[in-house]
Amino acid sequence: MPPVRSAMGARIPGHVFTRPALPAHAIDRPALWGRLTALVDAHRVTTVRAPAGFGKTTALSAWADGCSRPLGWLSLTRADQHPEHLRNTLEGALKHLARSVDAAGPGTDSPVLVIDDLQCASTAEARELLHDLVGRRDLGLRLVLSTRAEPDIGLARLLASGELARLGPDDLALTAREVQQAALSLGRDLDDSEADRLRALTGGWPVAVRLALISTGSGTPVPGLNTGDTFPQLADYLVENVLGQLPDQLGDFVLQGCTCDWLTGQLAADLTDSPRASEQLEELVSRGLPLERVFRPDRDPIYRWHPVMAQAGRALLVRRDPALARSLHRRAAALLRVVDPYEAAAHALAAREPAFAAGLITSQWLASVLRGDSELVDALCQGLPAPWHDDPQILTIRALCVHNLGDVHTAARLAHRARLSAADLPPDRLRAYTVTDRLARLFLADAEDQLDAACADVERFLDEHIELDGALHAGAVLLLGWSRLRLRQVGAAPLLTEATTRCRAEGLDDLADRAQVNLALILAYGGNFAGARRALGQAPEQAAWRREDGAVEAFVRGWLAFWSGDNARALESFRHAALAGGAITSAAPPAAVWLAHTALAARDPGAIAEAERLLAEVPNTTVHGLPWGVYKLGIRAGIAAFRGDRTDALAALDEMAAASNFIPSVRILSAELNWTLGRVQEAEAQARLLLAGSPVYIRVGALTLTALCRHEDGATDAAHVMLEEALGLAAASDLRRAFRRPDPALAELLIEHAARGSAHEAFLASLIADHPGNLAAGDTVLSAREREVLGYLATTLTAAEIHQALFISQNTLKTHLKSIYRKLGVDNRRDAARLAHGLLAS
Repeated sequence: MPPVRSAMGARIPGHVFTRPALPAHAIDRPALWGRLTALVDAHRVTTVRAPAGFGKTTALSAWADGCSRPLGWLSLTRADQHPEHLRNTLEGALKHLARSVDAAGPGTDSPVLVIDDLQCASTAEARELLHDLVGRRDLGLRLVLSTRAEPDIGLARLLASGELARLGPDDLALTAREVQQAALSLGRDLDDSEADRLRALTGGWPVAVRLALISTGSGTPVPGLNTGDTFPQLADYLVENVLGQLPDQLGDFVLQGCTCDWLTGQLAADLTDSPRASEQLEELVSRGLPLERVFRPDRDPIYRWHPVMAQAGRALLVRRDPALARSLHRRAAALLRVVDPYEAAAHALAAREPAFAAGLITSQWLASVLRGDSELVDALCQGLPAPWHDDPQILTIRALCVHNLGDVHTAARLAHRARLSAADLPPDRLRAYTVTDRLARLFLADAEDQLDAACADVERFLDEHIELDGALHAGAVLLLGWSRLRLRQVGAAPLLTEATTRCRAEGLDDLADRAQVNLALILAYGGNFAGARRALGQAPEQAAWRREDGAVEAFVRGWLAFWSGDNARALESFRHAALAGGAITSAAPPAAVWLAHTALAARDPGAIAEAERLLAEVPNTTVHGLPWGVYKLGIRAGIAAFRGDRTDALAALDEMAAASNFIPSVRILSAELNWTLGRVQEAEAQARLLLAGSPVYIRVGALTLTALCRHEDGATDAAHVMLEEALGLAAASDLRRAFRRPDPALAELLIEHAARGSAHEAFLASLIADHPGNLAAGDTVLSAREREVLGYLATTLTAAEIHQALFISQNTLKTHLKSIYRKLGVDNRRDAARLAHGLLAS
């Protein structure tokens, strides 16, 4: 079974998609740039592998500055060891790259995606995602992978096939000439012997060269070390020397600032109590310290320490003042608690403040889990020492996280332990546990009745407890709306609308965007197609790349297209959502279901086989309110009928009819299949259940199918009354699916109805023109416009009314009529309409 997790969309900071600005003292390395260009031009994947400090990021950023190809950038972080987070960042990077490709226009070379700090994807699950990425030749892009160590992601196979090139430490190490250039950029002038000596000392290690040059003033010999010193020892030594060259206040600022891997001016000011923090950060950049500046549109820049600098700085501060080091970690935890709870909790643990870390987890878990970070939250919980590791709230949070990750048995065990431990809690902690436990049930409940009861309980609780923390309340409303959505309840719409407003007010913009897109889904499910399209249009563009929820936007577009009868667009959209991947609680599994139904409607064997492969990963059980077994029965019946296995098709239909789960969208398709297989009574019985209280697109299908059944039984007038009602509903929302089935009896009914006259003549004429049977006459294919005219010939409209309805002149209509008559071998409208009837019914 695939992993199960909540999937509201992850908050990925935009700066990870921004190519870092070049350091002020970067040097030009044309030989290296040329070699890299040649390798990228000749190979689909290029790795740049070297230990920290070899200037991989700077080299790639400088090379990218002159790259002629459309280029995207992705900097991985520690959070990307978790596969759901990595999937988000990869999708975001591809989205940003697509914009660059669009901006470049046609005719440009294949694009390049640079992925920096690949070693952060350190788990087997994360490496599996990267393995899939490097194997995707269909993406048509070149990959440049920067890493400290080459991961096991299938690169050996690419090397054997000639698709992989490698750059290593020897390629990145500075030559003696480049050491002299680096010195000049920092105001130093080294002669050849000094440059040779410094290169020999450092091995050309760029960060060590820069630190050595900064750590000594002009005219002072470059430092020397005893033979055998390792690079890490060299770094610690040089950092201490660098700080010795700085004014005391600035040196103290550096040591304290190294507490965080990244800083903004405001974060640095709050962390170090320095009102001049922004100026000091800029001064450090200008002095050439290993501090990278990343610009962000309309926002303050982010400054990132080189890992060698950050690690050495933290180690030095611990040696000098361990109490201050712990105090700064605690302060960092408090400052980052909202913007980055994962880093905040890590700082709290570094400060030896497990109680504070536990408090961060219990106050911030919901937003993190809603963003799809269940694995991150669980890892933090497991990192807590006793007694916090066994706290009932922590155990409950762990339970819902591992349940979201697919381990139902461990989840049940943890939840049971939590309930037993909660009995001994004091009143204040018991109240906090009760809130967590209530919300957790919305993740832990799978059966529809259990989830429905949990939703009702949380809804009552939220109505009665308006004093909840604002961010927690906003997240709870979003979770409740999402859970109602899983139950296919239209009551989810007002909850998701409220969640959008509340999340936006609390600064949780990414969750507000997710609520907006899920609102579009429930509106579409409820039949409000126009409202769904408006909701999609109002969701910010930047939300579209957050694909942890399996591309909800694409699923909604597929849903709208399917019921509108546009199989081509539905296939494209459902395929997009299904291939985006995600958990069983994401849009990917339902997209696979409806990809199968669309493929069956389009009678596309290749798409049917593709959907079958995707559905193999979907369980047969009910998960979080969705009865996957019932969904899959409908597909099994359709595929069996398509392949001529009537016995299996009927068996699947009977099994589905006996199921307690009633899913209108699946029931109308099974009713139509019963009709196709000759079971008229069963078809009408199922359609009758859908005539009242169903969304409009379901009612159109139910009315049309019931009309067919009545017509088959000889109740002609009743059949046409029902068909006219169906046409009225369908015309208002352009719902064509129910009329586009390749069914001779349906074609006959439409033609017959047209001859009787309808209040929806134009819509009916277009249905006749678009019907799958109305494509050709003998060996002569009618044009699209001729098919449209032929559809109108079957109605009661006069020639004058037809040319007005089609917005063409009388002469143009006459020309089309002559062509149609000639191709059909007739000489008048009556015979053409009669022949059209025969074509449709054949």
